[in-house]
Amino acid sequence: MTKKKSVKIALWIFGIILILIVVASITLKLVFTEEKLLSLIEPRLKQSLQRDVEIKNVSLTIWGGLGVDVGGVTVYERQGFAQGEFLTLEHLLIRVKFFPLLWKRLEVKKIILEKPTIFLNKNKEGTLNIDDLVKEEEEFTLPPIVFEMMEIKEGKIEYFDQSAGSKIILDKIEQKAKLSFDPKVENGYAEGKIEIKSIDLNLPGLKKQIPEFYLNLEHDLKMNFPGDSVTIKKLKTTLGKVEIDITGKIENFSKNPILYLDLFSEKISLPELLASVPFEDTTFMEKLKSQGEVKISATFKGEPKLEPFPQIKGQVTFRDIKLESPDYPFPFKMPYGEINFDSKSASFFSSQAKLEDSPVEIKSVVDNYKDPNLSVDLKTKINLSLLEKLKSIPQGTEFEGSVDIDFRAYGRLKKMDEAKLSGKINLRKIKASLPSLGVPISDLNGELNLVQKDLRITNLFASLGKSSFSMDGKIENILPIVFKKIDTLPLLEFTLSSPYLDLDQIFPPDKKEQKPERVETTDTIPLPYLNLSGQVNVQKLLFREVEFSNSAFNINLTDGILRIDNFVSDVYTGNLGGKAIADLNDPEHVIFNFEVSTANLEANDFLSRFTPVKKNLFGKLNLIASFSGKGNTVDQIKNSLKGSGNAKITEGKFKNLKMLNLLSEHFKIDELKDQNIKTLKNSFRIEEGKLHFDDFSLQAKDFDCELSGYITLDGFLDYDLTLYLSQKLAKRFDLLGDIKELLKDEKERLVLDIAITGQASSPKFTLDTSRAQKRFEEKVKIKDEKLKKELEDKAKNFLKNLLEKK
Repeated sequence: MTKKKSVKIALWIFGIILILIVVASITLKLVFTEEKLLSLIEPRLKQSLQRDVEIKNVSLTIWGGLGVDVGGVTVYERQGFAQGEFLTLEHLLIRVKFFPLLWKRLEVKKIILEKPTIFLNKNKEGTLNIDDLVKEEEEFTLPPIVFEMMEIKEGKIEYFDQSAGSKIILDKIEQKAKLSFDPKVENGYAEGKIEIKSIDLNLPGLKKQIPEFYLNLEHDLKMNFPGDSVTIKKLKTTLGKVEIDITGKIENFSKNPILYLDLFSEKISLPELLASVPFEDTTFMEKLKSQGEVKISATFKGEPKLEPFPQIKGQVTFRDIKLESPDYPFPFKMPYGEINFDSKSASFFSSQAKLEDSPVEIKSVVDNYKDPNLSVDLKTKINLSLLEKLKSIPQGTEFEGSVDIDFRAYGRLKKMDEAKLSGKINLRKIKASLPSLGVPISDLNGELNLVQKDLRITNLFASLGKSSFSMDGKIENILPIVFKKIDTLPLLEFTLSSPYLDLDQIFPPDKKEQKPERVETTDTIPLPYLNLSGQVNVQKLLFREVEFSNSAFNINLTDGILRIDNFVSDVYTGNLGGKAIADLNDPEHVIFNFEVSTANLEANDFLSRFTPVKKNLFGKLNLIASFSGKGNTVDQIKNSLKGSGNAKITEGKFKNLKMLNLLSEHFKIDELKDQNIKTLKNSFRIEEGKLHFDDFSLQAKDFDCELSGYITLDGFLDYDLTLYLSQKLAKRFDLLGDIKELLKDEKERLVLDIAITGQASSPKFTLDTSRAQKRFEEKVKIKDEKLKKELEDKAKNFLKNLLEKK
């Protein structure tokens, strides 16, 4: 046969085949119209899926292989769930090989799904919308289907769990896969790759939404159907930049699979590992700087349905780890660390780890994965100077010394606030300068013992300037403070003793009064994160320049309310007692109420400290008073101060008292300047910025007096003074003649009524004659009645004598 003839025959054959294809294609179009195909497919899909199905177009073709094109597929949600879509598919393309069908083999040349979206939904009762489609079969049989290429383009899966309030979106899913069999269909081969370029997790309990991340999965599998096994030649998982390889075998695959798997990774860069994990707090992770490598290896053997998983064994190793952050500027370094785990427990230990230069040893074990128990052993010696680098530490704060920690905690991971503790925390030669203190803490030493859930404080001693104290105590149930899982603040019970405590030096009342060498302090002191109940004994206490000796009191701080009870102390030459309560929840506006009593207290000592009256009034002062107010500055307290009380001074004297000096000069009575006091009594009250004297009386050697009225806290006076001058002093007023006699009282004392007004620094004295006039009128009336009676008596006597003479 000539070459030319062969070409003609080939062209004829090709032409006939082409004509047959065209004829077959036209026949298919005529026989299987789109309407007919839809009438065949939609009811069957609806019956099979038990859902409404809608298909926009469908057609058969033999171009590129016998196949079908389907477009615009929508499967609606089943009954019992909110109306909406269950599945959408923009386009489905299937091409199969023709000749294998003659031997009852289905070989798919190509399957392409474009933009498939599946909506998975779990209702509030916990029922999943695909439960009716995934009924458990007695035996799994893989159909003899071969496909050269299966591809998914831009797929998406949305999962919403109404019962838990969680939502998971897998978006931008891309897949390419291949499946083939040997001629006897005894062995199958599957390989391919799937990419999920966007994973969005919105889970309950998260304060922030986890950022999106991605996942890749490559596989190369061999399936042996007679042996019912799958050999994993390659299964590579990529999460972000972290790759994990899995190899091994799965036996009894179609019934109860038994796994024999090996999992391993090459060295993983720690920065890449952290970048691949979807942390909730991205701000912290962005600031965190890390170095080092991580390596993972594990084996899995057994049936995954069994609980616990029968045989798991693996290890995670850490090398040359370094972590640091601007918020925590001291780096954590760990040359080597190791996690070992199996089906029952996991353990971790570190070697030669350091926090800056402070050594850290950590050992921990987790067991019972269902309800995990955690035990942690920690040993470290922390140099407190590290704390100065923290941004949260106020400016001017300095630390020296060390804290030795050696403790163990054991408890359920879900309830670590109820864990059991043991160990010690030793405070060694600690020095601290704090903005809230006027003097630094020096030589702080003590031992803290952890016993079960309690923290016991033993021999805690500290010096602050000239002051020092020692303390013993305990805090019951300390862990809630750490985990902040508390309804009621923990209680610190303690006893504190001090030979000398200068509170003016420790807590200066005003920054402006501080000496230059002192560190600037804040006006307020932060409340501790616990309640207090203690007994305090101080041999010598200095507070607001008042010296207290042999002081003892009970102190209680509960939910920000400070109470001081049973306060007793020797102050100056007398005794002081009282109690107080203050609401410290708003440190800028402290609400206070206190009661005080004194016995035989030297008046000059007390008045010299708390009033402008200095070295002018002496005697034994007995006082009972109560005060209340609000504020943290002098002005705030002055505007809100209220109080009342009774005071009495006996066996005293006044000397060079300014008010009486001015009164003496005004009325030319020098004896008013210095006098011995028999008794001074006073009932007072403070309200609306005024100090009222309601029942003031003074009995002195040469005069008595009574006083009523008020003085404002700014020094403005409004008093009514009544002076009762002795006969000796009354002689100074002989010029008044008979009028002087009319100004005397029944005790023959000269009575002067004086109005005192103006400022306390320069008072004005005005003689009030209104009351004197009233007393004068009373006296005149009495004298007239006396004279009338005398005349009547004389008349009677005269008449009587006259009658007798007759």
